[in-house]
Amino acid sequence: MRSLAILFLVLPLLGCNGSDDDDNDNGVKALRIDASGVTEPVDLIERLSGRLFEIDENGEHLVSLDRNQDFFDLAILYNAQGSGCRLTASDRQRAEEWRLQCDFDITCLPNAEPVCAKQALPDNDLFTFRYRSFENSCRAYEASAMVAFSGTGCGDLNNTTVPDLHEPVFVAALADIEVDTEPHTVVSASIDGDIARLVFEVRGGCGEHDFDLVIDDDFTSGGTVRTSSLSVYGEDNDGCTDLIDVPKRFDLTPVKEIYKRQFPNAVGNQTVVIRNIGNYRFRLD
Repeated sequence: MRSLAILFLVLPLLGCNGSDDDDNDNGVKALRIDASGVTEPVDLIERLSGRLFEIDENGEHLVSLDRNQDFFDLAILYNAQGSGCRLTASDRQRAEEWRLQCDFDITCLPNAEPVCAKQALPDNDLFTFRYRSFENSCRAYEASAMVAFSGTGCGDLNNTTVPDLHEPVFVAALADIEVDTEPHTVVSASIDGDIARLVFEVRGGCGEHDFDLVIDDDFTSGGTVRTSSLSVYGEDNDGCTDLIDVPKRFDLTPVKEIYKRQFPNAVGNQTVVIRNIGNYRFRLD
């Protein structure tokens, strides 16, 4: 889809308007996952509801959704295998058919850069999340971690624990991002604490919908600190044409680290005006 593809977990957002299954009268209500190469538990998360599912053996598994849930955002949350796993729709025209593969090799380019990524950590039956420096994006992918920025490690953000499960924004120079952005509209945007809440409007509903939020790493000052944003949407083989509204949440915590690097003497309350998103307010001690 784009040059950032290896940096993000595949986080497909899907919905279905119609199905041939008797128990799917109002869209997809259950997902069938064909797992291979699983030797240790792999935890999946449905991000819209926050529900967790554990895949602990090979074969076919059924993941049930709420009867009132027409769209879903399924991703790998935690992988105890020590090697990469990937989750893909085995038939993109039938969103309920999925494949979990944990038996493939990940090869990194020799000049791959270090990255900072957000990783889930098991805590009894729950999960906490921390930012951690990785040697490169391949090592982050193996740990099912979501990359926040590349080129350096996390710096002061390293080993910082955060309570939320939302995927981080990707902070980078927007001029360097080469993407083919599919048509979509940001219907609404707001910021609540460290979380950016966006609602996207797109055409579709029965194929893959993948959203990312990129924040420009160039903070311009002149009284008020400002930066820009880019919402990236990629879809694949979606034959449906209904307009759908898709809610997404993104963790803005990585913006603080990049801000501190550009304004190393900044202390106290800070505000960054993020174009098309809102005012991000935080405190630096």
